[in-house]
Amino acid sequence: LEEPRPGTVLVLTTAVPDALLSTIRSRCQVVRFPAMSNTALAQALKSEHEVPSDDAVVLAAFGQGSPGRALSLGEDFLERRRVVLDAFLGMGDSEGFVKAAGVDRDTAREALNVVLMACRDALFIKAGALDRIVNRDRQVEIRRFAERYTPDDLAAHADRVSDAIRRIDGNQNVKVVLTVVREIL
Repeated sequence: LEEPRPGTVLVLTTAVPDALLSTIRSRCQVVRFPAMSNTALAQALKSEHEVPSDDAVVLAAFGQGSPGRALSLGEDFLERRRVVLDAFLGMGDSEGFVKAAGVDRDTAREALNVVLMACRDALFIKAGALDRIVNRDRQVEIRRFAERYTPDDLAAHADRVSDAIRRIDGNQNVKVVLTVVREIL
């Protein structure tokens, strides 16, 4: 690092640049890598990793623009998502939702994000923006769910789920938060 040969390029990566010594930071140039769009990420998952189309759309949305994050979610996530959506859409046991989602803080956050995405999809269905739906494989069930509520009701559901995520992040008891959320299922 001190005196590299001419033409040498070193690439340093960090999520916390302030943790680097100032003498190192002063010799660096920051290059930001933006997140991929969901569309581009889904396409890459399909073409480069042979992920089925509907799964690629879901993994891209939950991967938040990161190919590595999307790929790391994998089949286990898709199964957990199925269980959560079954409970949320009234096709499964809502008590089972609390059991499945309440394993730990990270699992609960993941489950609540699945519910939040379903609420978002229901709002898109109400608005006629079907191309924006993430849970395409569950569109029929989400449409039935959306038909039971006004857009304001759906937005209120999404707000309550977002509040539950904040409560879990704020270190509130996971099972208590999920039990309250279950009441809106």
